[in-house]
Amino acid sequence: MALMGIVAMPDSATAQFDLSKIGSMLGGKVAKPTKSPYQTLAENAPIKSKIIGTWHYNDFDIEYLGNNTIAHTAISQTEYYLQQEIKAAGITSGCYYIALRNNGKGYFYYSDYTYESSYTYDPTTAHVDITVKLDNSTSIKCSGFIKMKDGKLGLMLNAEDVVKAVATLVPEAMNNQTYLTIKSVVDSFPGIYITTYYNK
Repeated sequence: MALMGIVAMPDSATAQFDLSKIGSMLGGKVAKPTKSPYQTLAENAPIKSKIIGTWHYNDFDIEYLGNNTIAHTAISQTEYYLQQEIKAAGITSGCYYIALRNNGKGYFYYSDYTYESSYTYDPTTAHVDITVKLDNSTSIKCSGFIKMKDGKLGLMLNAEDVVKAVATLVPEAMNNQTYLTIKSVVDSFPGIYITTYYNK
């Protein structure tokens, strides 16, 4: 957490500030406080019943919830590399699907593979925690947020968790230059989320 600044007033100060006067001095424009992207996610969080069901993969996006201006350039380049990797892996619209159950169970279906998982979702914050069980009795954990956009389910996963998951699932990826580039960006700029979108 960053300390943005501390403003101290002398003990004897009793002045009352009139924001309308300040606004008129600035040409009538008063800067409005910027809403946190996490607050926006919480305010628009879908109720749990909306996320229950079977969802087919449609597309992905990289989102940055931080405020480092340099990060946007690095992330746009990272997205290009990630698109190439996903295309090479054959991940296309409809190639896999997920199922979310009301009891906190989830399932991932791809080709002949089925992975069981569990999740917890908080509709007051949109926060989600997911644990996926692998065949060798190990598990992968990811956290993030859930949102709805144009009727699609958006599953935003913390990119740091995704990078760790890839290293567990595909250990040889750790020697891949694209993986190392993406990992470097993710490590440098906390607040990056990989969002996958799904249609019912």
